[in-house]
Amino acid sequence: MVLKKNIMERNNKKKRRKILNIILGGGSILAMLGAIIYVQITINKDADRFYKNSISSIITDKGTDWLTGRANVFYLSDGLKIFLAFNKVSQLSVGDSIYKESDTYIYDVYKKNHKGQYEHSGTYDYRKVHSD
Repeated sequence: MVLKKNIMERNNKKKRRKILNIILGGGSILAMLGAIIYVQITINKDADRFYKNSISSIITDKGTDWLTGRANVFYLSDGLKIFLAFNKVSQLSVGDSIYKESDTYIYDVYKKNHKGQYEHSGTYDYRKVHSD
């Protein structure tokens, strides 16, 4: 009788462990999916804001994109952001002037020359800043 009871208790413990592992594994998967969805929504919102707004702004700060960790983020004086792949970091720097018309991803960059005047440095596409 005692042996049967011990066997049943061990089987119950094994079942509880399996259930707990399934719950923890499922919770981890849901948390990862939630994080991925959040990142995509945030990136898409930034891209939409960039597309819709006209910009005549100065780059005020530079950091690393905390969402993906795969890009530099340049903060504009009007609150918008430009994400730039690490291999393209030379395209922008703090103090550069950015100009963009509304409803386009194309923007112009102006850098200061040795006289302190802005000169056109290049035209870029926001959608291609993460690519090689």
